[in-house]
Amino acid sequence: MLIWGWTTKNTGQVVTDWVCSHCQQDGLVMVTFQRFFTLFFVPAIPLNKTQALVCCACSTEYNPKALGIETKDMPAAKTPLWGFAGPIILVLLIGLGMISGAIDSNKQEQYLASPQANDVVIYKDMSEKNTPYVCLKIQEVKDGIVIFKESRYAYSHLKSVREVALKRNSGEAFFEDVFEMPISDLKQLDVVSIER
Repeated sequence: MLIWGWTTKNTGQVVTDWVCSHCQQDGLVMVTFQRFFTLFFVPAIPLNKTQALVCCACSTEYNPKALGIETKDMPAAKTPLWGFAGPIILVLLIGLGMISGAIDSNKQEQYLASPQANDVVIYKDMSEKNTPYVCLKIQEVKDGIVIFKESRYAYSHLKSVREVALKRNSGEAFFEDVFEMPISDLKQLDVVSIER
């Protein structure tokens, strides 16, 4: 699948007061073509522009430089806004990602401030380099103490531990033993996410 390439688009036409030397008709049209670098057929980077003069009466084409027309005398051809669609889309996606991350972070802080029964906390324990992800299921919260069950296994990938979090009501995912810790200690863990 071709994901990148180039395309040339007609980005503007301006009627000028120059006269066609072939048919003596005035009003040559200045046509501007611009080349764009594309990603997935979306213009990402505007490249070079070329301009040509065309007579509407006899369809004769002229190179402005061959006629001795200076670049400063030619009508200005601006790159259309859609020519920057790729960077605009990229900026919007990055912005949405940052907003989504901030919302998730805020939600996680709220969940840590007031844990509830049946929450599954996924945290990173770097004492085990190969399997750093562990989760615990909160059974009950009372008087600032969190009562929880720990997962039977530590996991090497976040995806694996999230699958365990989805099976929170399954008896095989967590130990039967119950542990306690103050909420302040829960906040000290390197929490990756909380599934409520």
